[in-house]
Amino acid sequence: MKVRIIIFGLFLLFLLFIPFSSTQAAMFISPEELKDTMNNHDRVIIDTRSTFAFFKGHIKGAIHLDSGCGGGLCHRQKELPCVLKNDAEIIALLREKGICPQKRIILYGDRDNWGAEGRLYWILEKIGFQKLAVLDGGFGEWRKLKLPTALLPSGNLPACEGPFPAEGRIPRLSASELFSRIKKGQALVIDTRTMEEFQGAVLYGEKHGGHLPGSYHLHWLSLLTDDYRLKEKSQLFQLLTSHGIPLPEEMGDRTIVTLCTGGVRSGFFYLVLKYLGYPRVENYDNGFWEWALEDLPVEK
Repeated sequence: MKVRIIIFGLFLLFLLFIPFSSTQAAMFISPEELKDTMNNHDRVIIDTRSTFAFFKGHIKGAIHLDSGCGGGLCHRQKELPCVLKNDAEIIALLREKGICPQKRIILYGDRDNWGAEGRLYWILEKIGFQKLAVLDGGFGEWRKLKLPTALLPSGNLPACEGPFPAEGRIPRLSASELFSRIKKGQALVIDTRTMEEFQGAVLYGEKHGGHLPGSYHLHWLSLLTDDYRLKEKSQLFQLLTSHGIPLPEEMGDRTIVTLCTGGVRSGFFYLVLKYLGYPRVENYDNGFWEWALEDLPVEK
């Protein structure tokens, strides 16, 4: 225990003196920083919330792409209601909406959209997008600061031309593959659902309740302040270690796999772990819906 405390203390000192990479630093953008780019035509702002939320008010100039379970990225299947469409369909939708890899992409949501901006970040990153950022504080902070909003869409962007990078690389981690990794000690699973779900409650039509064997629990909203701002890095590391989750340099060859019911909340957690510098992170996108259907072991 004393050794762990010493390691954690040294790691916090490291954070104070060694800056994070520019890629990590650019992963979150403040409302004030975004406001300064409003006349920049080389960037696209994407509202990842529901259609209803978008038409109640959105950032002026933003386009809409519901990135949750009810949006156009998903097939509405009975047993897996949040499963992603295939890669070609997703890329075709991105092209049509003008979400091009050459542009800087700014994603935002709010406290009520389950972290869908994180799921879209994960999708775009895996396709090969490199100029990605998420609005810290989301639409709530933007509106609170009285920055430009609109009710009506601002019009369609030109469709993308040219090839997309690394087409077809959205990972499709299956339940059986994840179970094999858990048994081999290769995967550390973080369950990002509520404690009620973790302990066995069935809230969204799952075949049964419970959690994956040996998984850690940390609710995705615990990463954020009450105003939907990301907590400071030192606070986040302290939160993770207090729940038994190793620091990045303690992971060895293991991969962290984030999980929720259907890949949305876990997508946001994936984003934060990447921001914190964890070397190997995956989002188990089909989540507990699939795990329960496969009748794989659970704990309660």
